[in-house]
Amino acid sequence: MVRGASARDLTRAIQIDPTYAAALNDLAVAYEHEGQLAKAREAYEKALAIDPNNAQIKQNYDLFKEINDRTSAKKETP
Repeated sequence: MVRGASARDLTRAIQIDPTYAAALNDLAVAYEHEGQLAKAREAYEKALAIDPNNAQIKQNYDLFKEINDRTSAKKETP
């Protein structure tokens, strides 16, 4: 993630260039840290749609899904 960049800064960068996949990836990470998981998923998916071969975005999204799927499964199990 861009050091010192906030979700607000990254959102502005994406408004300027909606095809900036790296900024979308960083925004997804920022949303994860803030606990905004639906927004994180959406940002990852947009980033992958723009740059489907980006290994860093794929890795981050796969890890995000793995952690969230595991967490969701725990919540469903009494």
